[in-house]
Amino acid sequence: MSRLEQLPPEPAEEHFLIPLKGTKELALMLDGNGVKADQVRLVKHDTQVHVVHAQMLIEMKPDMTTSQRSGNQPVGKTLPTKEAVMADAVARAIVLANDANVHAEIGEFLDKKPGRSFGEKPFRFKLAAAHEQYSVVDKCLKCNGATTNPCKTCNASGSAPCTGCVGNGFTQCPVCYATGQQQRADGSRMPCTKCSGTGRSMCMTCQGQKFLRCAVCAGQGRTSCTECDRTGFWTHIFDAHWHVEATFELERKMTLPEVIEVVELLGVQKTATEGHAEILRLVPEVVTDKLILPYAGLLPVAQVEFSVIGKTHPAVLAGLHGRIIEIEPLLDTYIKPGVSALVKLSKGPMAAAALVASACRFKLVRQVLAGLTHHSKGHVYQKLKNEYPLVVTEKFAKATIRYADLALLALAEGPRWRGLAVGAVAAAAAYAAYFTTPAREAVRGMMIGQRLEQHLLAVDVLIWALGCGMAVIAVKIFAAKALKKILPQTVQVKEHGLPAAGRQGWIGMPITLVLWLVFAFFSQPRAEWLTSALQKIGINL
Repeated sequence: MSRLEQLPPEPAEEHFLIPLKGTKELALMLDGNGVKADQVRLVKHDTQVHVVHAQMLIEMKPDMTTSQRSGNQPVGKTLPTKEAVMADAVARAIVLANDANVHAEIGEFLDKKPGRSFGEKPFRFKLAAAHEQYSVVDKCLKCNGATTNPCKTCNASGSAPCTGCVGNGFTQCPVCYATGQQQRADGSRMPCTKCSGTGRSMCMTCQGQKFLRCAVCAGQGRTSCTECDRTGFWTHIFDAHWHVEATFELERKMTLPEVIEVVELLGVQKTATEGHAEILRLVPEVVTDKLILPYAGLLPVAQVEFSVIGKTHPAVLAGLHGRIIEIEPLLDTYIKPGVSALVKLSKGPMAAAALVASACRFKLVRQVLAGLTHHSKGHVYQKLKNEYPLVVTEKFAKATIRYADLALLALAEGPRWRGLAVGAVAAAAAYAAYFTTPAREAVRGMMIGQRLEQHLLAVDVLIWALGCGMAVIAVKIFAAKALKKILPQTVQVKEHGLPAAGRQGWIGMPITLVLWLVFAFFSQPRAEWLTSALQKIGINL
């Protein structure tokens, strides 16, 4: 099997470097958020390397494809019955579990998968190194191995009733036509000279024998069996391939419970695929028909204490990257002044420049403001969770996003109204072009041709939605331009997207709806659905 390892006597030095990596990670998160990177120091650390025991259970199971051919033509291994074939194929799994070539193939397959398949969900794959052919030879069920069957035409007698006389031995006299008399020249009648007055004559086909040799079986009474092509046998061929069914599991009895908790926190598969642990695949074992591949993951875990601006913060690190998995949310306190500035900005534009500058002194606040100018609040929150795990509380992160959103809305309040005005004018122009020109009638004509006239209202509604979208986009564009001028360069990012439309976007919906209805009312001819609606409320025009 490829790439087999043994547990080293001592863990590699890289496992004991995780406190330094964790310090760098924390410094990177805090730097620019009221703390400088050099103010984050490692005070104390205790690193231990734990072994995560796991195994991959491998079962080999057969897949059968069958075919058959006439005659006794076996290939491969010949067995008496289909049941015997299946039993032999199942028993072969024990042989395959001990086969070095099979081990090598499985090892190569596992090595190609991320993390060497550590933590993989159950999967299966076909073994190229395992193939067998079986044959079962049976007597033909129709002829029971005799190669011939009784002739159905003559009922195995070899002869059949004469077709000329239908088995009677005689036929109608061709002279008197079975009357037995002939007419003389004077009109009197006399006995037929051909049949002596009997009205019948001997059958010339069978010479009066009544039967002929059966033409189908040539008088043999049996015909060749067409089912087995006159061989008397059928050969059933079973083409067997084996596939692997693999199941991964942690060996919880051999691994400390607290280590299992860390692995599950990191993610069992991610422990390998993201390189948190050094993964070793040990020498395989065979138990009955199963191949067991033992895994050992060397996972470093460190208890540390960080000093941030002179204050001590205990933490727990795990994995070769020194990921922080436990620490108090110390960032809340450091960025609080920036969030307070956002709160004041959300209440009005007074002293906006100073408050923006105050808020943007903090990297996290800058990231939130930059994110909200291009993405939704949910997207920004997810990004914060990924970039600042544990060091900021969920409540504080959501509050920062909320007040940053309100601040951006307040900073671009005026431009949003101007954008709404421009967008409403653009929507009105679109409605006018549709309702007051031949455009709508042209659409109606096309829909009549396609027998879709009943869906004309849906097209009209789509035109309203288009105008409404134009108004909302205009609000966002005007807000984006205003924010680009107000926010500092440190907040500008090269990302696609527009800020939220705010309440102006919601107001744009009823405004464009009213404009749409007005143009639909004055269209020529008037929109039929609108006329029908007015009639239902008692207005006839």
